Amino acid sequence: MDDLSKQIAEKVVDTKYFTAVIGFLGVIIGAAISILGNIILHKLSAKKERQHEILKKELARLYWPEEIVGEMAELAGSYQLDDHLRNEFKKRVQKPIIAAGTFRKHPRLKQTIRDLNQYAMMLFFQN
Repeated sequence: MDDLSKQIAEKVVDTKYFTAVIGFLGVIIGAAISILGNIILHKLSAKKERQHEILKKELARLYWPEEIVGEMAELAGSYQLDDHLRNEFKKRVQKPIIAAGTFRKHPRLKQTIRDLNQYAMMLFFQN
């Protein structure tokens, strides 16, 4: 009976050791998968942030002419332009002329800015 109990004890000890090794390997594999997943998620979120920043800059670039052109149209349409307003208008007219060249990807927008600039200059010089 002592031999049988020793054999059972040895098998239990071997089984525990084997279970511990398997458990340890599971922990290591799980940690490696978790680290790899975190790295992939970080890269994806960084890419998404970069795309968001690019989109934000592009939208700001597209809204800027709208504000300048609106101010320019108001100044050109004003019936009573004093010297100060004339100087302001001249400063504002230069910006859309330069800005039109920066919109090569958007030919219709570029042409619209040019047309509006031309019409504003006509109004300005009629006053």
